[in-house]
Amino acid sequence: MDSSTATRMFEALSSPVRLTVFRRLVREGPEGMVASAIAEALDLPPTNL
Repeated sequence: MDSSTATRMFEALSSPVRLTVFRRLVREGPEGMVASAIAEALDLPPTNL
């Protein structure tokens, strides 16, 4: 991965909410989660996703 791509990826994950969502999706694996399940699991308003 080149530096420019890596920089954009880290910038996107700099938000605490985005990083928490990303970590949750990694734990879920290939099956993933629908947005409403993510919001409920992380106690977030759906509009934050």
